[in-house]
Amino acid sequence: MLTNSCHFPKGVCDPTFSSIEEYLGRNTQDYYKVLAEVGQGKWNPQNGTRPWIRLNLIAHYRQAGTALRRARMIRNCGKNWNEKYGNMVVRPNDLRAI
Repeated sequence: MLTNSCHFPKGVCDPTFSSIEEYLGRNTQDYYKVLAEVGQGKWNPQNGTRPWIRLNLIAHYRQAGTALRRARMIRNCGKNWNEKYGNMVVRPNDLRAI
């Protein structure tokens, strides 16, 4: 499975953030449909794997888009914070509330 396969510079694509579990959790029925289609109840090497591979590639693509949107949102929050509060010192405990 492709869930831990990521080809980016170190630190850019931590496996924690490249997992497709979130996507699969939102698309559970699609996951089980493809699993039933490919597996047909048991391991059979003659069954085609194309639907399974397609599902995984789509999941990685869409999850990457979600991660990118979140990263941009966080960056913008930091930028807005700096513009509004400048060099204000924030204690680590205060960050949890933010």
